[in-house]
Amino acid sequence: MDEYQAIMTRKLGLPKYNKDLISKLLNNMAVDKVDYTNFFRLLSNVKADPSIPEAQLLTPLKAVLLDIGKERREAWTSWVKSYVQEVIMICMVLSCNLFNLLCQTKRTNHQSHTYESRLLFAHLSPLLERVGERERNTWPRPWEGGGWG
Repeated sequence: MDEYQAIMTRKLGLPKYNKDLISKLLNNMAVDKVDYTNFFRLLSNVKADPSIPEAQLLTPLKAVLLDIGKERREAWTSWVKSYVQEVIMICMVLSCNLFNLLCQTKRTNHQSHTYESRLLFAHLSPLLERVGERERNTWPRPWEGGGWG
């Protein structure tokens, strides 16, 4: 069973097993007789963006979710919303860890990593906008004249 949990966790791109999320997914897939291979291939097209309207959440999965009624559509929408929230949380944790690593490296060597810090913040900026303006403005930005302390 541990091996199956590890496989499902990797298929969903999660760092650790989430029993609730995976059991709901497996239940939905069994009820609607969804092909596993095609589902996981199409799941990679789901964007981790909480601003996507609820009516469009299932669009990337429409090829495998054929002929589902309103009740099943609601079950799948609920699962996709939970999955997107989980992925966003993982991305936030990873970006914070990466940011902390960059800050730690910057403190030990003030002369290097200027290009790397710009590149990192360029990649993180869409995520940082979602975190909130107040939190983002408290982070140092060396390319704008702010120091690393």
